[in-house]
Amino acid sequence: MLCTTDSPLDNLRYHEACAEQNLPFSVLPTFRPDDFFAIEKAAEWKATLAKLQEVTDRSIDTYGDLISALESRMDYFHDRGCRLSDHGFEAIFSGNYDAEAATKAFEKLKNDGTPDDYGASNFKTHLLFSLCVAYAERGWTQQFHLGLSETPIRES
Repeated sequence: MLCTTDSPLDNLRYHEACAEQNLPFSVLPTFRPDDFFAIEKAAEWKATLAKLQEVTDRSIDTYGDLISALESRMDYFHDRGCRLSDHGFEAIFSGNYDAEAATKAFEKLKNDGTPDDYGASNFKTHLLFSLCVAYAERGWTQQFHLGLSETPIRES
């Protein structure tokens, strides 16, 4: 088995091509949504959000819409064999969070603003918690690479 690292924006066409080749091993995707945590790069983050709207064919106007859109991509990945999430962070986002502060941080980002440190921390912590719950509901393994100096924005 070979697992690749894939953005939630990926169409996974190469995985489908591999499946058609009747290889003696499986090539499965891994769900890596790091770009959605990279809110310090607001313009790139907003472009990533726009791409998510495009691939899910839905508007993302609220923080709840963001979670729902990412969950729809999890379902897409799951249907194509994905059973792993993958995250690369400097440190894990954990602890208590304020869901209202996370929502306000999302709204600021959507409206070309920059959330303060409190809002950004709550956004990242709540987003990670929400994704981890969704991973567990799907029976996925969660993988974390800690100590990375920067969360990348990747082109899809």
